[in-house]
Amino acid sequence: MIEDAVVAILLADAGVTALVADRVLAPPAALGTQAPYVTHRRLATTRVRALAGPSGLADARLRLDCWGRDRAGVSGAAEAADVAQAVRRALDGFAGTAAGVAVRASTLSDEANAFESDTRLHRVSLDFLISFVES
Repeated sequence: MIEDAVVAILLADAGVTALVADRVLAPPAALGTQAPYVTHRRLATTRVRALAGPSGLADARLRLDCWGRDRAGVSGAAEAADVAQAVRRALDGFAGTAAGVAVRASTLSDEANAFESDTRLHRVSLDFLISFVES
């Protein structure tokens, strides 16, 4: 699955793991998960068809939410932004194989910031378009 490939790419990147360790999670993150962390989810998938039928190629839109929390001496907004920058560096432009999935291209398409008042967490959402070969 493309989600497994994205997790593998992020966990193989020293810049990402320096900030979140192994906290790249499918949502929702468990209550009390230590920030910073990343959650991921697939928003949509379009399968490429050829005249002869399915081509085996797919384009997925994934959202990666980078989370940070205010605490003594640490701005949650800055923490989330730092994680987002590391995720962008690891994933934007990636092409290769990860977790057995052939990723043809990965492109950052959208970015937005938010503050979750109920959890007091800051969030930077990154939407990626990822072209890959389905198995």
